Amino acid sequence: MTESSEKPNVLILMIDCLRSDRTLANDRTCKTPNIDKLVKSGTSLPNVFVENSITAPSFTSIFTGRYAGNHGVIGMVGVRLSDEVTTMAEIFAVNGYRTYAEVTGPLSPLLNIDKGFSHYNFRSQHDYYFTEWGEQLLERFKNKCFDSPYLALIHFWEVHVPRQVPPEFNKPEFGATEYDRSLSALDNYIGRLLDYINDNTLVILTGDHGEAVGEVPPENTLLHYFLQKLELPPIRTQSDESIEDVSDLMAKEPLLHQFSIEISRLVEGGSKKLSLWLRIKLMLYLLKIGLTRYRIQMKKGIIRGYFSDLKQKVNDLMLFLAVARGNAYAAQLQLVRNSLREHSLQHGYHIYDYLQRVPVVFHRKGLVEEGKRIETELRQIDLLPTLIDMLELDAPADGFDGASYLLHMKNGGGKNRTIYLEARGGAQAEKVFLIRGMRHDNLKIAFAPHEKKAPIEYYDLGNDPQEIKNLSAEQNEKVNALRDKADGIASTFTAGTGVKLSAKEIVENVKILKSLGYM
Repeated sequence: MTESSEKPNVLILMIDCLRSDRTLANDRTCKTPNIDKLVKSGTSLPNVFVENSITAPSFTSIFTGRYAGNHGVIGMVGVRLSDEVTTMAEIFAVNGYRTYAEVTGPLSPLLNIDKGFSHYNFRSQHDYYFTEWGEQLLERFKNKCFDSPYLALIHFWEVHVPRQVPPEFNKPEFGATEYDRSLSALDNYIGRLLDYINDNTLVILTGDHGEAVGEVPPENTLLHYFLQKLELPPIRTQSDESIEDVSDLMAKEPLLHQFSIEISRLVEGGSKKLSLWLRIKLMLYLLKIGLTRYRIQMKKGIIRGYFSDLKQKVNDLMLFLAVARGNAYAAQLQLVRNSLREHSLQHGYHIYDYLQRVPVVFHRKGLVEEGKRIETELRQIDLLPTLIDMLELDAPADGFDGASYLLHMKNGGGKNRTIYLEARGGAQAEKVFLIRGMRHDNLKIAFAPHEKKAPIEYYDLGNDPQEIKNLSAEQNEKVNALRDKADGIASTFTAGTGVKLSAKEIVENVKILKSLGYM
């Protein structure tokens, strides 16, 4: 191994579901002394926004500097990053860096997001920092197994549901909620990891999206409109409780997943009927899934197992009947219902700030200023251009939707960026569920481009940071201006950059996603 005094190592600590307010706000309840040290001796940006609060699209946007509509990974399954799109790892590799990634969740190599990494370890989502994987990772850093100069991405899953809180941290002093306590516990591990990081390393702490932790959208909003459209019950409360098993058994069946994509294609193409052969095969797999789910629940006892999760049993029956009738659109509606229900409305269902805002913290003495806080509103698609600028990497000048904010960091701030936002939920059915929006200078709009009857949400975030008071009826001119900007950006998306997976790849992808609950 060789050390380089010219090129700093780059270590990106990516925490899934990391909210900016729970990380950097003064009134937060978690205890994160190690993250606090990074903030105190580095430069922090609390107002950075992701485009989409679902892991795979957001992660790919961060690592390409492009909107999802331009890099092609618009959802969790069924698409892959185009070979024509350059990634952060590829840019670092051609600049002499060794590139490493330790990822989990839905970040499968089948999405082609491993492009440019010399080492891409896609681990089980059950390999947490307190398991053998975490100890082995510490040993690798301790023993200097990462050849310098390196780009290393460490993706942590512990704050994501089901949240992981070791017993010693499951106490009120480590946070008011399970979310906060899980972050406090992860901070302890991050401190151990940073003990092995040398001074010639640029450490970047950030997240792929936020998370709902107790927030309930007000009435007469887009989410309530879609819940009513999909005949789902309205939200009364939002809990922060861990889920024992977030896996949707339907996602464990590869052929069923293929059928869900086929159903979407039929609906998009204007077809309303499923073929008889497709109906028969799909019904057989639905029966198999229902029996499997029932057998698992019966282990709880006959009475308890029979009445366990009746809503899910009804939903399974409704999907079966829709398929039996051959109604492609009704079947797609049921798949979207499953997606929203399985995701428990944690993220991906709207574009509220608590879902889209993430922190970015830079730490490296001599490269970034100590104790600086940049309040400017920026985007995660700006991170890659910023790193290219900061490290003076050789890279194409164009090809990014994002733009460097290095001058903002040097000058202590600057003009807010215009921020494009969207939410597609876990299922990729754009004409069933899509929210598009725009955020600029404390004004924000959210609308459903395919739903004429859906409400429009418009907020003055300066006076209403919780996004409670909808002003759309009072500000028609400003609403239309922001909507035109959002539609204008969306109209430039190049749909051709999304390369469809083969049937074999889809099967493998679903096997990997079987415990994530995204379908």
